[in-house]
Parts: sequence; structure tokens; C-alpha cells
Amino acid sequence: SLAGFLTIIWFHHIDVLIPKMSVGLGSAGDARRLLTKALCHSFLYGTLSNSFGLVGRRLLRGETFEQAQNFWRERIVEVTKKQQAFWILWQVVAFGMLQPQYAVPMNAFGGFLWNTFMSWVSVDRSNKNPPGGLGALSISPPSPLQGGLVQEGDGETW
Repeated sequence: SLAGFLTIIWFHHIDVLIPKMSVGLGSAGDARRLLTKALCHSFLYGTLSNSFGLVGRRLLRGETFEQAQNFWRERIVEVTKKQQAFWILWQVVAFGMLQPQYAVPMNAFGGFLWNTFMSWVSVDRSNKNPPGGLGALSISPPSPLQGGLVQEGDGETW
């Protein structure tokens, strides 16, 4: 997939800029470089990939680009905040404790977890009772006035 190919290229370049041998917890400088590497990954690669993912999911649902873009504007700040909490810690572990050959598989596993979360975030929950959905029925015990009939949420008796 394109994401896997781009991830390999990204990890190669971030490892060239901030090599594995210069990060860790052995000194304050190593820890600072480790945190810098994790922050770069999260803010640059993460924010761009989340933006494409958020818009792409909405387009695949059949929305127009304008609708998807508006949804992105509503959600990207929240997603970016949550991204930092997850990916910075994830990458500190990956960059600081694993050998470079395990960075892509570690990222893939983190991506699986993160994309599950992103799919959940991408669902618009503002309409709690969509037409025809399970929430549209209001089933209550029969009363003498209802004659034992069930009413839908809009009051229509059937």
C-alpha cells in the first residue's frame, strides 16, 4: 500500500536526520534527541497522515470534498491532541528501545490501533436517532390510551 511505502521512506529519512545511535536515555542529550525524534514523527508525519485519513474516510462514505473538509476542520485539533498523547509515547518506545529494523512493524501495529481509533472518531454521532435506526423506536408498555400499540419516535402509531 502507499502508506506502507511512504512509512518506510519516512523512517529512513528521520533515521538519517536523527540516527538511532544518538537517541536514548543514556544522557540528557540522548533523551532530548529521542523526544525530538518522537515529536517530529508525531507532528509532521502523524498530522499529515491523520488529515488524509480523516478526509479520505469521509469521501469514501460518499460526502463531497467540501463536506469532508468541514468535518476535518471540526475534528483535526481534537485528533491532533489525542495523537500526541498516543504517538509520542509510542515512538519514544520504538525509537528508544527497539532496533531500527523493528521500527516499521512497531509503527504498523501502532497504526492498527490508531486507525481503529480514527475510524471511531470519524463517525458523526451528532444524530443519535437516525431515521430507520434502532434509536428511532420508542417502545413503551401499552397503556389504555394506546390500545397496546407501539409508537415511533415521531409519535406515529403502527
